[in-house]
Amino acid sequence: IYTLPPHDALPIFSTAAARQRRVHAKRPLWGAYDVESFTRGGEPIALADARAWRQVAFGSNWGPAMAVVLGDGDYELFDFTYDEAHHTIRLTAQDDDDPAHAQTLTVRTIDAAHLEIDGTFAGALVHARLREHDLSHATIHHGFHFVDDGGYWR
Repeated sequence: IYTLPPHDALPIFSTAAARQRRVHAKRPLWGAYDVESFTRGGEPIALADARAWRQVAFGSNWGPAMAVVLGDGDYELFDFTYDEAHHTIRLTAQDDDDPAHAQTLTVRTIDAAHLEIDGTFAGALVHARLREHDLSHATIHHGFHFVDDGGYWR
């Protein structure tokens, strides 16, 4: 199993993806969201719990991608297809090509800054209320340049 370094916690927000964000900024599902509340199996789960979602990000990683950051800081990456007519997303794990393992979730826009996601995720009924994370002050928007002192792969 290959583990990404900690600075790659959300690969869909890498430098290359930052360039793609400008191209795809008008997509219906795009950006980072903080989870305001989360239930699993009808039970409220504290956001620090390893079973809870803490953040959700929609972006592009060789195609539409969704990252779910869990309460313990671990994360899961998914490819997704958005059905705008039915307001659903079909998730497939990036390391699993079996279509039988795909998951379908319903996405509702509450207002300009909030989404709700419902459905069965990892075998349990989940409900998440998300608030859009303000990325206007992120370093990718202020001309940040990474200084490479020899490269990561020495």
